Amino acid sequence: MNCLCHYRDKVYGKIANTTSFDMPPVFDFFPKEEFCQNDKTRLNVFKTDTRTKKTMQMGRFKARETIKVCPKCGIHYRSKELSKIVPPSCNFGYDILVFVGKSLFLDHLADHTIVEQLLMSGLDSIMKIVLSNCKLLSEKSDSIIPFLEDIKELFGEPLALVHDMSTGIIKAVGKVFPNVLDFICHFHFLRDIGKDLLGVEYDNIRKRLTKHKVTGKLNYRLRRFIQTVDENMQLIDMLNDQKSTCCGELLSHMPVIAAYSLIIWAFEGKNQGNGYGFPFDRPHLEFAKRLKVIYADLNHLRKVKLRSDCRDNKPLDKTFLDLSDVIKDKSLWKSVDKIESEIVIFDKLRDAMRIAPKTGKKGLNNEGSVARISTIEKGVKNFRKDILSAKGYSKNKQHKKMIEQIDKYWEKLFADPIKVESVDGKKYIQPQRTNNYAEQNFRDLKRGYRRKTGNGSLGKTLRTMLANTPLVKNLKNSEYMKTLLNGKSSIEELFAEIDATEVLNELKTSQGNIEKIPTKLKKLTKKSDYPEMLKKYFIALKSNAIL
Repeated sequence: MNCLCHYRDKVYGKIANTTSFDMPPVFDFFPKEEFCQNDKTRLNVFKTDTRTKKTMQMGRFKARETIKVCPKCGIHYRSKELSKIVPPSCNFGYDILVFVGKSLFLDHLADHTIVEQLLMSGLDSIMKIVLSNCKLLSEKSDSIIPFLEDIKELFGEPLALVHDMSTGIIKAVGKVFPNVLDFICHFHFLRDIGKDLLGVEYDNIRKRLTKHKVTGKLNYRLRRFIQTVDENMQLIDMLNDQKSTCCGELLSHMPVIAAYSLIIWAFEGKNQGNGYGFPFDRPHLEFAKRLKVIYADLNHLRKVKLRSDCRDNKPLDKTFLDLSDVIKDKSLWKSVDKIESEIVIFDKLRDAMRIAPKTGKKGLNNEGSVARISTIEKGVKNFRKDILSAKGYSKNKQHKKMIEQIDKYWEKLFADPIKVESVDGKKYIQPQRTNNYAEQNFRDLKRGYRRKTGNGSLGKTLRTMLANTPLVKNLKNSEYMKTLLNGKSSIEELFAEIDATEVLNELKTSQGNIEKIPTKLKKLTKKSDYPEMLKKYFIALKSNAIL
């Protein structure tokens, strides 16, 4: 949850003594030891390490830590004070770890909900200055009003506000800033429309795919095929260069390469999108459609015999059978057909609003196409007119609800430039059309974690960081907590005594080694027309083979 505030130039002087914008405060940390505890040698300065840390209590700050070393035995000494706030080699404090753990395992909250609870931000969108942050345990207006009142006291009234469609924030803004121009973020508005329009069918697609355990089945095939693929890399080179072979032994392994690569191509469907998230990106839908494509190709290829030995095509047969149940699922394909017709409608509104372009490369950093607000408003009017005049509109509940949403927020969607007086005369400021600050922060968190661990999925990491997750339930038991804390005042204090090196080693061990896809094959399977290319190559091999 976040709010963009558009302020006059004169307001900025009021924030000189605060610590809540983009330049975080710097704190110095030193080890208390002057001499080595091992051999009593005077310690030397090894290096000074400056890193940005985040805690719920202190917010974002830079920790400038001086690390000392014993010149004789080489033992390093670090600040114990800093290690009690943030774990070594980590950028998030113990209080955040505890909060996230409890929210995830005790309150069963989703990742994005946890992040929203951790932080609400007020941002000047023109200067990109963070005005203030606070932690909210509720999205109700009663929790948001004090935060907005603090911003008002510090900076005065803004020229305009842009925020998402949360009922709580709309009520709070109306009470704290009743006379300020108030607008809805176009991205959030369009996203909510899309969820209403596509959500039911998309959820069914995801559930049907999960029911058939198709991902698990295909991953099992990949594990069975990987050794043969690794031992026959020359076949991948030949496939890449479209070269034929008459070698019988090589030909016997080609069906494995084909089945393996088609599975990889299907899984690539899960990576399709522009970084906007659902409903703009629909990876489960793309995955389902690719399964249908490879099912047809597997059926074709398994009938092509490159040699006289029928057993060669077993990998193709088995993969084909793995997909049989999901392909026969009428409910799944009914949802696919229905959602694709609704996507056409949604994309028309998306084009009219000039937001989240289908060819965009910036993801949530994309602020929308440059266009006059009057042009965008006209496009939405035409879209609305087309929907209302469409056949069957009166019986289409989803389309009627969409029109109701458009009408409800119409006055908050289209902002004319705001005229302001400055030392240079009159100026016109156009309020921002999007307000994706919270999502950008969350993505930054994921990116930072990916740099440290190599794991691209933060949600998966949070869910698997504890091996015995059911034990977390004991945190609600007061007697258990007494035993666990063993005299300590909090879990945070207990965490500070854990050897972070041991934890990291255990985490690496539990994650195991993830099998890598051969680079050349990965490039091939990223091509949208790969199945057709593979089919043609198979036919060419058959015509050149010695049977």
